[in-house]
Amino acid sequence: MQNIIRYLREHFKLDFKWAYYAAVFGFIGICIAINYTTAPAGSRSWEAWIIRSFYVQGSPWCFLIYFVFYGFPYFVIAAITAFFNKDTVFWQKKEFWVRSLFILILMSLQASMGLHWVLGNQFSYPPDRYFTMRITAPLMPYLWIGLPLLAFWWYRDRKRGVPFMYGLVRKGFDPLPYFLLLGLMFPLIFWASSQAQFLNYYPTLQLKQITKMTIIEDEKLAFFLYEIIYGLYFIWAEIIFRGFMVVGMADTMERHAVAPMAGVYAFRHFAKPPGETISSVFGGYILGVIALRTNNIVGGAILHGSIAVMMDMLAFWRLG
Repeated sequence: MQNIIRYLREHFKLDFKWAYYAAVFGFIGICIAINYTTAPAGSRSWEAWIIRSFYVQGSPWCFLIYFVFYGFPYFVIAAITAFFNKDTVFWQKKEFWVRSLFILILMSLQASMGLHWVLGNQFSYPPDRYFTMRITAPLMPYLWIGLPLLAFWWYRDRKRGVPFMYGLVRKGFDPLPYFLLLGLMFPLIFWASSQAQFLNYYPTLQLKQITKMTIIEDEKLAFFLYEIIYGLYFIWAEIIFRGFMVVGMADTMERHAVAPMAGVYAFRHFAKPPGETISSVFGGYILGVIALRTNNIVGGAILHGSIAVMMDMLAFWRLG
């Protein structure tokens, strides 16, 4: 834990400027407020409304909408960063544009292709269709993002000494601080799990939707199978955000890679309860600083996945 505190202290000593942080977090805060206070009736967020209104599987328009959705916070915060840090010239480097456009394209492809919907629609019985869609959705990053990132790392970053998959290695990993953080967060998550807004969203596998399934008749077995796959999804969440967008961008952006990542990470949570989105800004930023200093994302993946599964399991328990 002392190392994590030291990493944060040293990072803020170099990076902190009142006007810069006010601009970055003010921009993110305004976007969060707009998302949750102005979304059309019946939609949790603007993203949910966009999907419901414009989503057509594989449509180039859907891809473009998602590219703007993810690219907007990334490039706005990158511009804010460049404005307040006159000594940085990352925006003049070709590598910045290649890497940022590459990851944003991959994220937009995953969101717009919706292969899990296609797989789910192979079943006509609603509970089977719903379960298939939910259990295959966490696997999609392995296809749309995992393989391209692996190829990118192999051909562009491996020889430069960038760790495997941008930090998915044992070197630099100390499990104790992350388990301490998990223990500190448990009381807060336990309290949150008693709130109606929390239970309206969690568990992410809605139990009433899998009643009387035929492909797996035991609903509890189906739920726990889903949780295993759902927990593994967060390995890829860390590879994308703290891995590629921080460790992979460090040579180009140095410490300035953290803030744009935190903005995109917040937008990624826009369909979730507002408290979770707000906490994702600070949690994503802290994990980004740690990844930057250690070149390791294993602890973040464990912490992130454990918290997500914990929220689902507590909601499952609360709902009986």
